[in-house]
Amino acid sequence: MNNIVFLMAERGRPRRPLVVTDEDRKALESLARYHTTAQAVALRTRIIPESADGTSNKDVAQWLAIWL
Repeated sequence: MNNIVFLMAERGRPRRPLVVTDEDRKALESLARYHTTAQAVALRTRIIPESADGTSNKDVAQWLAIWL
């Protein structure tokens, strides 16, 4: 029996690559650790490096326990 694989095309606009330098990563990690950083900003500082590594939005949301 032949295995048939169907691939779904991605919806929406094509994504541009997100480039985050090592210096950027250090700054984001530092910002996330500050006690005075707003929670929304701290959350974004965790999302950005994961997205730059190619992690899907769905996987990032699951890892951070947030809704898309």
